[in-house]
Amino acid sequence: MLNVAENLKRMRIDSGTEKKQLATFFNITEGTYSRWENGTRVPDLFNLVRLSEYFGCTLEDLVLDHSDDNLVSRDLVLSYRDLADKGYNGSLAHGLIKEVLSRSTYENVPVVSHDKKIKFVYKEDVKELLSELLTELV
Repeated sequence: MLNVAENLKRMRIDSGTEKKQLATFFNITEGTYSRWENGTRVPDLFNLVRLSEYFGCTLEDLVLDHSDDNLVSRDLVLSYRDLADKGYNGSLAHGLIKEVLSRSTYENVPVVSHDKKIKFVYKEDVKELLSELLTELV
C-alpha cells in the first residue's frame, strides 16, 4: 500500500537534506512538510511529482510500501554522507566508499532504498578494508 511518509523521511535523511530546506524549496511551511513526513497529511499529486524529481526517484518509489522488498537495514551500512557527517575528510570518505564498492560484486552491494544515486556499503566491509590497510602498514 501507500507509504509516503516513511519513504519521504528516509529519502530526506539519506540525501542529507533538512526539513527547512525542503519547506523553502516547495514554498510551504516547515510544519506542513513535517506533517507529510509524520503521515498526518499527504502531498497533493503536483507536489508528489516535484518530490520525486527532487529526490531523483519514481513516483512508485516515493509512494509505495517497499517493506516486502529485500532492502538492507540502514543500521548495517554507510554512505559518503554518513562519513562526512561524522567529520571525516570528504576525500577520505569518498575514497573508502569507492574502494569498498570496487571490491564488491554487483550482487554484494547493499540496496537500502530505491534511490540509486546514493551508494551504500556494509559497515563490516569498511572495517575489513581499514584493518587490511593497517596490517599492511605495520
